[in-house]
Amino acid sequence: MGGASGQSADPSWKGAYKAGGIALIISAVLFFIFLYPALVLGTPTTGEGFLTQAGRTSLFGAEYSLAISSDCFAIPAGLALYLALKDARKTGMLVAVALWEIGIVLDLGRLFLGYSVSSLSAGYTAAASSQAQQAAYVAASDLAFEMSWGAAVVAVTVLISISILIISWVMRNGIFSKGIAYLGIAASIIGLVGSPYSPALFSPEALVIPFLLSALLAEIWFILVGYKLYKLGS
Repeated sequence: MGGASGQSADPSWKGAYKAGGIALIISAVLFFIFLYPALVLGTPTTGEGFLTQAGRTSLFGAEYSLAISSDCFAIPAGLALYLALKDARKTGMLVAVALWEIGIVLDLGRLFLGYSVSSLSAGYTAAASSQAQQAAYVAASDLAFEMSWGAAVVAVTVLISISILIISWVMRNGIFSKGIAYLGIAASIIGLVGSPYSPALFSPEALVIPFLLSALLAEIWFILVGYKLYKLGS
């Protein structure tokens, strides 16, 4: 791809570039597969709705398993990006990768919490004859819903968007093409603009359009960056 400057990557880290590139591409592919169960189930708006979703065990399990796996593959990619771009802007890349890893860990935490609702769903169904018991399950699901959606989604979106923005800004003068850099900048800005630091904070449905657009652009960026990292390691 054209547009890169003469900056070169340290060849002693070829293995890390290659592994990080493959991991980033796999992360993106898993995300695109994840979209099917995610779009079929839709975004929950209440704790009770979350329980209903969790009752569709196959789709719910697939959605969360794919999202968790995608996050896990993105973790080593952060290190590879740092190694590839540290000579262009070391401090900026340290900050960016720190935000990247914190954002992913936070996302994994909210995903594991969200997946735990599947066990609540089984108890909720079994307690069909007791309104008091069902109310207790709904209350627990409400708590899990508020902690795994709402503010958690906002925090993850902001952290990852800022990280991609810094990385892409550094890329403008590094070994990656300017096209990849500006795609990352666009994805991150849309993600930041769409993050709800307003009354929409606990209305996940208000996030769907900007979040999805930002996520799609970011995943395309993942693939392009992953391919470049793979080439650096070859």
